[in-house]
Amino acid sequence: MGFVEEQRVKVITLQNNVLCQVCNARLGLSARLAEQILVETLPSPASLPFQRPGA
Repeated sequence: MGFVEEQRVKVITLQNNVLCQVCNARLGLSARLAEQILVETLPSPASLPFQRPGA
């Protein structure tokens, strides 16, 4: 459905149903289905410790 790790999700409406935008597509979800999706905010790249590639 487009809900994968590191995918940006934009919530458009939070009414009886949830309308969100993922991968340039709008998805309408029932409130019951939307409750089953766990989303967490990723830290900004600037707040992560620097790691050399291949380290």
